[in-house]
Order: sequence, then structure tokens, then C-alpha cells
Amino acid sequence: HDWFVYAFARAHGWQWLIDEHAGMLYRQHASNLVGVNVGTQAFQYRARQVLGGWALGQSRMIAGLVGLGNDHFVRKWSQDDRASMLWLGMQAWQCRRRWRDKIVFFLSCIALAAVGRRQR
Repeated sequence: HDWFVYAFARAHGWQWLIDEHAGMLYRQHASNLVGVNVGTQAFQYRARQVLGGWALGQSRMIAGLVGLGNDHFVRKWSQDDRASMLWLGMQAWQCRRRWRDKIVFFLSCIALAAVGRRQR
């Protein structure tokens, strides 16, 4: 749901601000599938999600739900080919905020291009 809320706000041109104030409570528990990205297990889980194509499938679905399925940027990375993953990797600077995340995003796209398969 976090991805959807963010995508909905961006699709409607609403300003998105990340601040230090928590606007809602977020509960973490031992059964969370996805949550705070801390530790080796969390990294491995997310890496499997990304390299298996799940994350891009979710991004494609959410883009469609918020009315951006035909957006030029979305169409450009939605192709099931290596060139689209290489292109998306080159867009890492606008897809992620932190430098570390930009690098991981870039490397993930390169890995997806090398593997040449993604989940639809």
C-alpha cells in the first residue's frame, strides 16, 4: 500500500515531502513480509523480489492503477527486454533518493538485463 499511495500522489502532481515527523503509526512485528530493510535476511529477501521480477511487476501494476500505464517513462521500462532494463538502470538518479539506493537500483537493473527474464 505504501507504493500505491506514493504513486497516486505523484500521478496527481501532488507534492511529496519526506520529513522527520511520523504522520501515522507504523507497526513492525515478527511476521512482516516487508518492512524495515535492516540486516542480511532483509537484503536477501528484497534481492530475490527484485531479481525475480516481482518488484517490477508490482510497479507496472500500480502504474496502471493510477492511470500511468501509458506514460512514456513507464512504457520505456515495461518492455520485456534487456535494453529496457539497461535504460532503466541509467535512470537510477531519478528513481531513488539516496546515493546508496541509486547504486543498488542501477546494479539491480544491470543484473536483470544480464538475466534477461522478468515476471510479468
